[in-house]
Amino acid sequence: MYNVASLMSSSPIQIVPPNRRNISLCSVCGDKASGKHYGVMSCDGCRGFFKRSVRRKLEYKCKGDSACQVDVNRRNQCQACRFQRCLAVKMKPNAVQNERIPRHGSKRVMQTPSVSRVQSWTPPAVGYVAESLNKVMMPFGFRNIPMNNTSSPIWSASQMFLPQQSFNISKCSTSSDISNNDETQISINEDNSSRVLCEIASFVLLESIRWLYSVPSFKALNEFDQLVLVEQSWSMLFILTSAEMKKFIDQNEIDDSGDDDSPYQLFQSMIKEFMIHSIDQNEYTLMKLIVIFNNPKRHELHDPLIIEKYHKDALFMLNEYTKNSKYRRLAELLMLLSNLQEKIVQINLDKIFFQHLINRISMKNLLHNIIRHLTAFVQ
Repeated sequence: MYNVASLMSSSPIQIVPPNRRNISLCSVCGDKASGKHYGVMSCDGCRGFFKRSVRRKLEYKCKGDSACQVDVNRRNQCQACRFQRCLAVKMKPNAVQNERIPRHGSKRVMQTPSVSRVQSWTPPAVGYVAESLNKVMMPFGFRNIPMNNTSSPIWSASQMFLPQQSFNISKCSTSSDISNNDETQISINEDNSSRVLCEIASFVLLESIRWLYSVPSFKALNEFDQLVLVEQSWSMLFILTSAEMKKFIDQNEIDDSGDDDSPYQLFQSMIKEFMIHSIDQNEYTLMKLIVIFNNPKRHELHDPLIIEKYHKDALFMLNEYTKNSKYRRLAELLMLLSNLQEKIVQINLDKIFFQHLINRISMKNLLHNIIRHLTAFVQ
Protein backbone atom coordinates (compact mmCIF):
# COMPACT_ATOMS: atom_id res chain seq x y z
CA MET A 1 0.00 0.00 0.00
CA TYR A 2 1.33 3.45 -0.87
CA ASN A 3 1.49 5.51 2.30
CA VAL A 4 0.09 8.96 1.69
CA ALA A 5 -0.99 9.66 5.26
CA SER A 6 1.98 11.96 5.77
CA LEU A 7 1.02 13.95 2.68
CA MET A 8 -2.63 14.47 3.46
CA SER A 9 -4.18 16.19 6.44
CA SER A 10 -7.81 15.73 7.35
CA SER A 11 -10.15 16.24 10.23
CA PRO A 12 -12.12 13.41 11.81
CA ILE A 13 -15.50 12.98 10.16
CA GLN A 14 -18.50 11.88 12.14
CA ILE A 15 -20.70 9.42 10.32
CA VAL A 16 -24.31 9.50 11.47
CA PRO A 17 -26.34 6.39 10.61
CA PRO A 18 -29.40 7.26 8.49
CA ASN A 19 -32.89 6.77 9.79
CA ARG A 20 -33.74 3.42 8.30
CA ARG A 21 -37.45 4.24 8.26
CA ASN A 22 -36.71 6.87 5.60
CA ILE A 23 -34.68 4.64 3.29
CA SER A 24 -36.32 4.03 -0.07
CA LEU A 25 -35.62 0.92 -2.11
CA CYS A 26 -34.83 0.58 -5.79
CA SER A 27 -37.95 -0.45 -7.71
CA VAL A 28 -35.82 -2.57 -10.04
CA CYS A 29 -33.50 -4.60 -7.81
CA GLY A 30 -34.44 -3.74 -4.21
CA ASP A 31 -31.13 -2.06 -3.36
CA LYS A 32 -31.10 1.25 -1.49
CA ALA A 33 -32.41 3.94 -3.84
CA SER A 34 -30.46 7.13 -4.37
CA GLY A 35 -33.46 9.08 -5.60
CA LYS A 36 -36.05 9.26 -8.34
CA HIS A 37 -34.51 8.59 -11.74
CA TYR A 38 -36.43 8.53 -15.03
CA GLY A 39 -39.70 8.55 -13.13
CA VAL A 40 -38.91 5.72 -10.69
CA MET A 41 -37.12 5.37 -7.34
CA SER A 42 -33.93 3.50 -8.19
CA CYS A 43 -30.32 2.95 -7.20
CA ASP A 44 -27.37 4.45 -9.08
CA GLY A 45 -26.52 1.05 -10.57
CA CYS A 46 -29.90 0.54 -12.21
CA ARG A 47 -30.06 4.22 -13.20
CA GLY A 48 -26.73 3.94 -15.02
CA PHE A 49 -27.64 0.61 -16.58
CA PHE A 50 -30.95 1.95 -17.93
CA LYS A 51 -29.36 5.15 -19.23
CA ARG A 52 -26.60 3.32 -21.11
CA SER A 53 -29.04 0.79 -22.52
CA VAL A 54 -31.34 3.49 -23.91
CA ARG A 55 -28.66 5.88 -25.15
CA ARG A 56 -26.68 3.18 -26.92
CA LYS A 57 -29.82 1.40 -28.11
CA LEU A 58 -28.47 -1.87 -26.78
CA GLU A 59 -30.36 -5.08 -27.43
CA TYR A 60 -30.18 -7.93 -24.96
CA LYS A 61 -31.16 -11.57 -25.26
CA CYS A 62 -32.03 -13.76 -22.30
CA LYS A 63 -30.38 -17.16 -22.33
CA GLY A 64 -33.21 -18.60 -20.25
CA ASP A 65 -36.98 -18.19 -20.37
CA SER A 66 -37.02 -14.39 -19.89
CA ALA A 67 -38.02 -14.82 -16.26
CA CYS A 68 -34.70 -14.38 -14.46
CA GLN A 69 -34.77 -13.09 -10.90
CA VAL A 70 -33.60 -9.47 -10.66
CA ASP A 71 -32.39 -8.53 -7.19
CA VAL A 72 -29.32 -7.00 -5.57
CA ASN A 73 -27.26 -10.16 -5.86
CA ARG A 74 -28.41 -11.27 -9.31
CA ARG A 75 -29.10 -8.04 -11.18
CA ASN A 76 -25.96 -8.40 -13.32
CA GLN A 77 -26.60 -12.00 -14.34
CA CYS A 78 -29.10 -11.24 -17.11
CA GLN A 79 -29.13 -7.82 -18.74
CA ALA A 80 -32.20 -8.65 -20.82
CA CYS A 81 -34.37 -9.37 -17.79
CA ARG A 82 -32.94 -6.42 -15.92
CA PHE A 83 -33.87 -4.06 -18.73
CA GLN A 84 -37.35 -5.57 -18.99
CA ARG A 85 -37.69 -5.07 -15.24
CA CYS A 86 -36.77 -1.40 -15.67
CA LEU A 87 -39.54 -1.01 -18.24
CA ALA A 88 -41.99 -2.99 -16.12
CA VAL A 89 -41.62 -0.59 -13.19
CA LYS A 90 -42.27 2.32 -15.61
CA MET A 91 -38.79 3.75 -16.13
CA LYS A 92 -39.15 6.24 -18.98
CA PRO A 93 -36.83 5.87 -22.02
CA ASN A 94 -37.87 9.30 -23.29
CA ALA A 95 -36.59 10.84 -20.05
CA VAL A 96 -33.14 9.51 -20.93
CA GLN A 97 -33.30 10.76 -24.50
CA ASN A 98 -34.40 14.22 -23.40
CA GLU A 99 -31.73 14.44 -20.70
CA ARG A 100 -29.07 17.10 -21.21
CA ILE A 101 -25.92 15.69 -22.79
CA PRO A 102 -22.83 16.25 -20.58
CA ARG A 103 -20.19 18.82 -21.42
CA HIS A 104 -18.70 17.03 -24.42
CA GLY A 105 -21.60 18.22 -26.52
CA SER A 106 -22.53 16.11 -29.51
CA LYS A 107 -24.72 13.05 -29.41
CA ARG A 108 -23.05 10.09 -27.81
CA VAL A 109 -22.19 7.17 -29.99
CA MET A 110 -20.50 4.32 -28.15
CA GLN A 111 -18.19 2.69 -30.63
CA THR A 112 -15.85 -0.15 -29.91
CA PRO A 113 -12.46 1.13 -31.06
CA SER A 114 -10.98 -0.82 -33.93
CA VAL A 115 -7.87 -2.90 -33.43
CA SER A 116 -6.04 -1.03 -36.20
CA ARG A 117 -6.71 2.31 -34.49
CA VAL A 118 -5.37 1.01 -31.18
CA GLN A 119 -2.30 -0.47 -32.81
CA SER A 120 -1.46 2.89 -34.36
CA TRP A 121 -0.99 4.46 -30.91
CA THR A 122 2.49 5.81 -30.28
CA PRO A 123 3.90 7.64 -27.24
CA PRO A 124 4.60 11.39 -27.45
CA ALA A 125 7.87 12.57 -28.94
CA VAL A 126 10.92 11.16 -27.18
CA GLY A 127 12.69 14.50 -27.09
CA TYR A 128 9.87 16.24 -25.23
CA VAL A 129 9.62 13.63 -22.47
CA ALA A 130 13.38 13.30 -22.15
CA GLU A 131 13.82 17.05 -21.82
CA SER A 132 11.11 17.30 -19.17
CA LEU A 133 12.51 14.44 -17.11
CA ASN A 134 16.08 15.69 -17.41
CA LYS A 135 14.96 18.98 -15.88
CA VAL A 136 13.93 16.95 -12.86
CA MET A 137 16.99 14.71 -12.81
CA MET A 138 19.96 16.95 -13.51
CA PRO A 139 19.81 19.29 -10.50
CA PHE A 140 19.38 16.46 -8.01
CA GLY A 141 21.09 13.44 -9.54
CA PHE A 142 19.61 9.97 -9.59
CA ARG A 143 20.87 8.28 -6.49
CA ASN A 144 24.32 9.68 -7.36
CA ILE A 145 24.45 7.71 -10.61
CA PRO A 146 26.42 9.73 -13.20
CA MET A 147 24.14 10.84 -16.00
CA ASN A 148 26.79 10.14 -18.63
CA ASN A 149 27.65 6.67 -17.38
CA THR A 150 26.11 4.54 -20.11
CA SER A 151 27.20 1.32 -18.43
CA SER A 152 24.81 1.99 -15.54
CA PRO A 153 21.38 0.33 -15.71
CA ILE A 154 19.80 3.77 -15.39
CA TRP A 155 22.34 6.23 -16.73
CA SER A 156 19.97 9.06 -17.64
CA ALA A 157 16.33 9.99 -17.33
CA SER A 158 15.62 9.58 -21.02
CA GLN A 159 17.51 6.28 -21.30
CA MET A 160 15.82 4.92 -18.19
CA PHE A 161 12.22 5.74 -19.05
CA LEU A 162 11.83 5.86 -22.82
CA PRO A 163 11.64 3.05 -25.38
CA GLN A 164 15.07 2.54 -26.93
CA GLN A 165 13.64 1.48 -30.30
CA SER A 166 10.43 1.60 -32.23
CA PHE A 167 8.12 -1.32 -31.80
CA ASN A 168 6.17 -2.84 -34.66
CA ILE A 169 3.15 -4.66 -33.25
CA SER A 170 2.75 -6.52 -36.53
CA LYS A 171 5.97 -8.41 -35.76
CA CYS A 172 4.62 -9.66 -32.49
CA SER A 173 2.27 -12.57 -32.01
CA THR A 174 -1.21 -11.93 -30.70
CA SER A 175 -2.13 -13.30 -27.30
CA SER A 176 -4.00 -16.14 -28.98
CA ASP A 177 -0.79 -17.11 -30.80
CA ILE A 178 1.11 -16.96 -27.55
CA SER A 179 -1.35 -19.35 -25.96
CA ASN A 180 0.04 -22.01 -28.32
CA ASN A 181 -3.41 -22.86 -29.59
CA ASP A 182 -4.39 -21.59 -33.04
CA GLU A 183 -8.00 -22.62 -32.53
CA THR A 184 -8.48 -20.33 -29.52
CA GLN A 185 -11.43 -18.02 -30.20
CA ILE A 186 -11.19 -14.43 -29.00
CA SER A 187 -14.65 -14.07 -27.56
CA ILE A 188 -16.22 -13.21 -24.24
CA ASN A 189 -19.74 -13.80 -25.43
CA GLU A 190 -21.65 -13.99 -28.66
CA ASP A 191 -21.55 -10.25 -29.23
CA ASN A 192 -19.12 -9.23 -31.99
CA SER A 193 -18.11 -6.08 -30.11
CA SER A 194 -16.75 -8.27 -27.32
CA ARG A 195 -14.49 -9.99 -29.81
CA VAL A 196 -12.99 -6.66 -30.80
CA LEU A 197 -12.77 -5.65 -27.14
CA CYS A 198 -10.79 -8.79 -26.41
CA GLU A 199 -8.41 -8.11 -29.30
CA ILE A 200 -7.82 -4.62 -27.94
CA ALA A 201 -7.18 -6.01 -24.45
CA SER A 202 -4.60 -8.37 -25.93
CA PHE A 203 -2.84 -5.45 -27.58
CA VAL A 204 -2.88 -3.35 -24.39
CA LEU A 205 -1.40 -6.25 -22.41
CA LEU A 206 1.36 -6.67 -24.99
CA GLU A 207 2.05 -2.93 -25.00
CA SER A 208 2.19 -2.82 -21.19
CA ILE A 209 4.82 -5.54 -20.99
CA ARG A 210 6.67 -4.38 -24.10
CA TRP A 211 7.13 -0.99 -22.47
CA LEU A 212 8.84 -2.62 -19.48
CA TYR A 213 11.42 -4.24 -21.72
CA SER A 214 12.28 -0.88 -23.22
CA VAL A 215 13.28 0.37 -19.75
CA PRO A 216 17.01 -0.36 -19.16
CA SER A 217 16.67 -0.55 -15.37
CA PHE A 218 14.07 -3.31 -15.75
CA LYS A 219 15.96 -5.13 -18.52
CA ALA A 220 19.08 -5.13 -16.32
CA LEU A 221 17.33 -7.25 -13.68
CA ASN A 222 17.75 -11.00 -13.68
CA GLU A 223 15.05 -13.02 -15.43
CA PHE A 224 13.58 -14.42 -12.23
CA ASP A 225 12.97 -10.98 -10.72
CA GLN A 226 11.52 -9.72 -14.00
CA LEU A 227 8.96 -12.53 -14.05
CA VAL A 228 7.98 -12.01 -10.41
CA LEU A 229 7.49 -8.27 -10.88
CA VAL A 230 5.41 -8.75 -14.04
CA GLU A 231 3.24 -11.42 -12.42
CA GLN A 232 2.37 -9.26 -9.43
CA SER A 233 1.87 -5.93 -11.23
CA TRP A 234 0.55 -6.72 -14.73
CA SER A 235 -3.06 -5.86 -13.87
CA MET A 236 -2.19 -2.41 -12.48
CA LEU A 237 0.06 -1.74 -15.48
CA PHE A 238 -2.79 -2.85 -17.75
CA ILE A 239 -5.16 -0.28 -16.24
CA LEU A 240 -2.56 2.50 -16.28
CA THR A 241 -1.76 1.78 -19.94
CA SER A 242 -5.47 1.64 -20.80
CA ALA A 243 -6.02 5.05 -19.19
CA GLU A 244 -2.91 6.46 -20.87
CA MET A 245 -4.06 5.22 -24.28
CA LYS A 246 -7.66 6.26 -23.50
CA LYS A 247 -9.10 2.87 -24.40
CA PHE A 248 -12.11 0.89 -23.15
CA ILE A 249 -13.97 4.10 -22.33
CA ASP A 250 -16.37 6.42 -24.10
CA GLN A 251 -14.75 9.79 -23.48
CA ASN A 252 -18.21 11.42 -23.49
CA GLU A 253 -18.92 9.44 -20.33
CA ILE A 254 -15.85 10.31 -18.27
CA ASP A 255 -18.00 12.36 -15.89
CA ASP A 256 -20.86 9.84 -15.84
CA SER A 257 -21.19 8.36 -12.35
CA GLY A 258 -24.07 6.04 -13.15
CA ASP A 259 -22.08 2.83 -13.44
CA ASP A 260 -23.39 -0.46 -12.16
CA ASP A 261 -21.27 -2.87 -10.15
CA SER A 262 -20.41 -5.44 -12.81
CA PRO A 263 -16.67 -6.31 -13.06
CA TYR A 264 -16.33 -4.57 -16.43
CA GLN A 265 -18.03 -1.40 -15.17
CA LEU A 266 -15.74 -1.40 -12.13
CA PHE A 267 -12.79 -1.71 -14.51
CA GLN A 268 -14.10 1.26 -16.50
CA SER A 269 -14.57 3.30 -13.34
CA MET A 270 -10.90 2.75 -12.49
CA ILE A 271 -9.85 4.12 -15.87
CA LYS A 272 -12.16 7.11 -15.47
CA GLU A 273 -10.50 7.95 -12.16
CA PHE A 274 -7.16 8.41 -13.92
CA MET A 275 -8.55 10.17 -16.99
CA ILE A 276 -10.40 12.89 -15.07
CA HIS A 277 -7.15 13.90 -13.35
CA SER A 278 -5.47 14.86 -16.66
CA ILE A 279 -2.29 12.88 -16.00
CA ASP A 280 0.49 13.74 -18.42
CA GLN A 281 2.94 11.41 -20.16
CA ASN A 282 5.72 11.96 -17.62
CA GLU A 283 3.42 11.27 -14.68
CA TYR A 284 2.16 8.05 -16.28
CA THR A 285 5.76 6.98 -16.90
CA LEU A 286 6.79 7.53 -13.29
CA MET A 287 3.62 5.98 -11.89
CA LYS A 288 4.17 2.82 -13.95
CA LEU A 289 7.74 2.61 -12.62
CA ILE A 290 6.48 3.04 -9.06
CA VAL A 291 4.07 0.16 -9.67
CA ILE A 292 6.50 -2.25 -11.34
CA PHE A 293 9.27 -1.77 -8.76
CA ASN A 294 6.89 -2.06 -5.82
CA ASN A 295 6.84 -5.39 -3.98
CA PRO A 296 3.81 -5.21 -1.65
CA LYS A 297 3.50 -8.97 -1.22
CA ARG A 298 7.16 -9.23 -0.22
CA HIS A 299 7.95 -11.92 -2.77
CA GLU A 300 11.40 -13.42 -2.55
CA LEU A 301 13.61 -11.64 -5.07
CA HIS A 302 17.22 -12.18 -6.07
CA ASP A 303 18.01 -8.45 -5.95
CA PRO A 304 15.49 -6.93 -3.52
CA LEU A 305 17.71 -4.00 -2.53
CA ILE A 306 18.22 -2.88 -6.13
CA ILE A 307 14.48 -3.11 -6.83
CA GLU A 308 13.66 -1.21 -3.64
CA LYS A 309 16.16 1.46 -4.70
CA TYR A 310 14.53 1.80 -8.11
CA HIS A 311 11.14 2.11 -6.40
CA LYS A 312 12.36 4.90 -4.13
CA ASP A 313 14.06 6.64 -7.04
CA ALA A 314 10.82 6.65 -9.03
CA LEU A 315 8.96 8.09 -6.02
CA PHE A 316 11.66 10.73 -5.63
CA MET A 317 11.44 11.72 -9.28
CA LEU A 318 7.64 11.97 -9.17
CA ASN A 319 7.97 14.20 -6.12
CA GLU A 320 10.45 16.47 -7.93
CA TYR A 321 8.39 16.55 -11.10
CA THR A 322 5.20 17.58 -9.27
CA LYS A 323 6.60 19.80 -6.53
CA ASN A 324 5.83 23.04 -8.40
CA SER A 325 2.16 22.16 -8.76
CA LYS A 326 -0.30 24.64 -7.29
CA TYR A 327 -1.87 21.91 -5.19
CA ARG A 328 -0.82 18.58 -3.73
CA ARG A 329 -0.32 16.76 -7.01
CA LEU A 330 2.01 14.12 -5.55
CA ALA A 331 -0.51 13.18 -2.87
CA GLU A 332 -3.25 13.06 -5.49
CA LEU A 333 -1.32 10.70 -7.79
CA LEU A 334 -0.20 8.43 -4.96
CA MET A 335 -3.76 8.28 -3.67
CA LEU A 336 -4.90 7.18 -7.13
CA LEU A 337 -2.35 4.35 -7.05
CA SER A 338 -3.38 3.40 -3.53
CA ASN A 339 -7.06 3.27 -4.48
CA LEU A 340 -6.22 1.24 -7.57
CA GLN A 341 -4.28 -1.26 -5.50
CA GLU A 342 -7.27 -1.68 -3.19
CA LYS A 343 -9.87 -2.05 -5.95
CA ILE A 344 -7.84 -4.29 -8.24
CA VAL A 345 -8.54 -7.28 -5.99
CA GLN A 346 -12.30 -6.86 -6.55
CA ILE A 347 -12.12 -7.74 -10.23
CA ASN A 348 -10.36 -10.40 -12.24
CA LEU A 349 -9.05 -8.80 -15.42
CA ASP A 350 -7.89 -12.19 -16.64
CA LYS A 351 -11.46 -13.49 -16.53
CA ILE A 352 -12.95 -10.36 -18.08
CA PHE A 353 -10.63 -10.22 -21.09
CA PHE A 354 -8.63 -13.44 -21.30
CA GLN A 355 -11.03 -16.18 -20.23
CA HIS A 356 -10.79 -17.69 -23.71
CA LEU A 357 -7.06 -18.14 -23.12
CA ILE A 358 -6.84 -19.08 -19.45
CA ASN A 359 -9.29 -21.92 -20.04
CA ARG A 360 -6.36 -23.53 -21.86
CA ILE A 361 -3.32 -21.91 -20.28
CA SER A 362 -2.81 -20.27 -16.88
CA MET A 363 -2.38 -16.50 -16.72
CA LYS A 364 1.09 -17.04 -15.29
CA ASN A 365 2.15 -19.16 -18.26
CA LEU A 366 0.48 -16.72 -20.65
CA LEU A 367 2.57 -13.88 -19.19
CA HIS A 368 5.71 -15.99 -19.45
CA ASN A 369 4.97 -16.74 -23.09
CA ILE A 370 4.33 -13.07 -23.85
CA ILE A 371 7.67 -12.18 -22.26
CA ARG A 372 9.44 -14.90 -24.22
CA HIS A 373 7.99 -13.59 -27.50
CA LEU A 374 8.57 -9.92 -26.72
CA THR A 375 12.18 -10.28 -25.67
CA ALA A 376 12.94 -11.68 -29.11
CA PHE A 377 12.00 -8.30 -30.62
CA VAL A 378 13.22 -5.75 -28.08
CA GLN A 379 16.75 -6.97 -27.53
